[in-house]
Amino acid sequence: MQKKVFRYKIVYWLSVISFASITLLHSNFLILALLREPEILEILYLATSAVLSLFVCVNLFEKNVKVISVINITVVLIILWTASQSVKIFETHYIYFPQNFKYIFLLIVYMIIANRSTYSSKI
Repeated sequence: MQKKVFRYKIVYWLSVISFASITLLHSNFLILALLREPEILEILYLATSAVLSLFVCVNLFEKNVKVISVINITVVLIILWTASQSVKIFETHYIYFPQNFKYIFLLIVYMIIANRSTYSSKI
């Protein structure tokens, strides 16, 4: 019997390719930020994000049915961290990074597509 995670194959391949590339890019940006200013919280976040992303990629390749919940947890973690890092507030002004908001928007669209096309097997 063939295992199915998503209803459509295109969503499965989009999930495999995009999630792997998104988490790879995210990890690379975090590593570059850590090289400039190492902080304990960022190191802890990088380790957690890397382990969850690896877990998601392995489960996607194995076509584990419960992978969508781990995808949701990982994407929400990435969205929260990116949102907190995208606005810097100082006493006299604030700086925001619009490319981070575009990235957050793409992650939200990815989550909506992945959740809408999950395969629900009825017993």
